[in-house]
Amino acid sequence: MDEQRSDQDIDDARERMIAAADQLADRLREHARTVAALDPADEDALLQANDRLTDATLEFEDAQFSLTGTLPYGLDEAEEESFGPDPTGAGPTRMQAAVQAAVDSAMGEDDVEEIEVDAALSIVTRHDYVILDAQDVVQAAQDAAGLPDGDPRVADLGVALAELAGSAGTWDRLERHPGIRATGGITTVIAHEDLLIGDPDDWPDDISVDGDLLYTQIDAY
Repeated sequence: MDEQRSDQDIDDARERMIAAADQLADRLREHARTVAALDPADEDALLQANDRLTDATLEFEDAQFSLTGTLPYGLDEAEEESFGPDPTGAGPTRMQAAVQAAVDSAMGEDDVEEIEVDAALSIVTRHDYVILDAQDVVQAAQDAAGLPDGDPRVADLGVALAELAGSAGTWDRLERHPGIRATGGITTVIAHEDLLIGDPDDWPDDISVDGDLLYTQIDAY
């Protein structure tokens, strides 16, 4: 990413990230004081405070992404919820913890309930493409992001593809954009319990998984 940016662009991105971090720190302290002083029943005031904190968080995420092409994952991770008393003392399995975390996130803290898990699985997808014109891809990404032509934040092919995927909400069907052609794809559904949960730094680099193959879909173009 840095190879296509000038030293000045990189310095500017660094300064922006530091300024965004300072703003986020100030906003977080302000948020804590504001929420602590609120009437817990005043939902409107709480939502306004949350919005101010969210704006600062998103600015910091965008600033770091502009500098490094990565996001500071973990800022918005939900707290883990307890499964209640465990007669075995062993605690929940990785599968149970993952499913419970998903339920907690979807239902909200006040509606958390214990659940039974029938299965855990991974949907592993590979879609292959050829890039016919990298500049067309970068231009499409800048347009999708509402950025001016030549904006250094979307000058790298990888970042451009991520921007297109983000604007569409999926990495699928990138061939709909100029300069990209799909060559083929395969999707597998695999039952297993070694789910991606916890700290992303502990996740494997290889996305392949071992388990029982439940379904395979081939996409030939």
